[in-house]
Amino acid sequence: MLRYRSAATFLLCALTACASADTQRLERSLDGFVAEHLDDPPTFGIGVAFCTGPNSVGTVTKGIADRESHAKLTADDRLLSGSIGKTYTAVLTLQLVAAGLVDLDAKVARYLGTEAWFRRLPNSSQLTVRSLLNHTSGLPRYVYDAKFQRAVADDPDRVWTPESRLAYVADVQPRFAVGTGWHYADTNYIVLGALVERVTGRDLYAALHDQVLGPFDLDDTVPSSSRRISGLAPGYTATPGLFGIREKTVENGAFVINPQFEWAGGGFASTPRDLARWAYAFGHGARLPADLWKQATDGIRAPPLGDTARYGLGMILRDTILGPSIGHTGFMPGYLASMAYYPQHDLAVAVQCNTDDGRKLGMTLGALTDEIAARIVAARGAAE
Repeated sequence: MLRYRSAATFLLCALTACASADTQRLERSLDGFVAEHLDDPPTFGIGVAFCTGPNSVGTVTKGIADRESHAKLTADDRLLSGSIGKTYTAVLTLQLVAAGLVDLDAKVARYLGTEAWFRRLPNSSQLTVRSLLNHTSGLPRYVYDAKFQRAVADDPDRVWTPESRLAYVADVQPRFAVGTGWHYADTNYIVLGALVERVTGRDLYAALHDQVLGPFDLDDTVPSSSRRISGLAPGYTATPGLFGIREKTVENGAFVINPQFEWAGGGFASTPRDLARWAYAFGHGARLPADLWKQATDGIRAPPLGDTARYGLGMILRDTILGPSIGHTGFMPGYLASMAYYPQHDLAVAVQCNTDDGRKLGMTLGALTDEIAARIVAARGAAE
């Protein structure tokens, strides 16, 4: 017969069992809805996770991980999370601000001005750390340069440096003067990655592991720093020719190109479970000082991301059917990802797919994330 050492231990066990039962009930409430957003027979998979407290995470996975083997997608399969990785780099940068090692409104030239490649960037003398974080720098996107895409396709094993990436936007005209517009560009975060490495004297991924991933116990989140990524489910792209990818992104256990080019602009594979846990912690301020978090969540209008969308310091802020949300979305060839925290309901939701064809979902991934959150809120309310 099981005996409890104290009343407190008994209460803790009872609460844990209750929370587990509640999570399972919420998982069941989502099961059919998630399945509705797959084609028939399924040609891709959807992974959903939700977090209703620091240690309360539920998951629902539907569809397939691999068309050839017909393997089902599981909660433990990793998928590329694309630009959601910007949130990790942003938090690390803000940690450096909190420590007094970086000034948000300092010119980036203070940290990188001795680099020849930096001086060739558009607006180089006027770039600030804040303008990189919130995409008001005027820097164009290196990722969509046709020459860059051909270079990635022609040499799938190439390892990219900040300088080699940024060479594709060197000496070109800026989109606008610093602070006078908004233009989303991975380029900003490549420069931030170089800045973090300069200030810390450490490899970016090592610093992110020790300062962000490790402290928040994101054990299922790993760098997409080579063609072989442990536990990565294949993705299927609807944009044939992008980076030379035909359709399936993983062959013989290796990504068909080197996803390492994404680096500080994204740069991770994760599970929905880890993304939901991160969205919850991120939405609660990621352990940053309150005054700094207030600045981080003071977004500027970002119309390309939606009518109500604003972009803060490494985050997308939206008005939703559940009130405001804090999060980010991500894209890599073959994959879509979304995470959001809904403060009014203390709820985080993450969705990942191993297709980049959003049309198959019947709605945008952001809308699907919101609808899943709304169903969880309704199910919680019905149980009270």
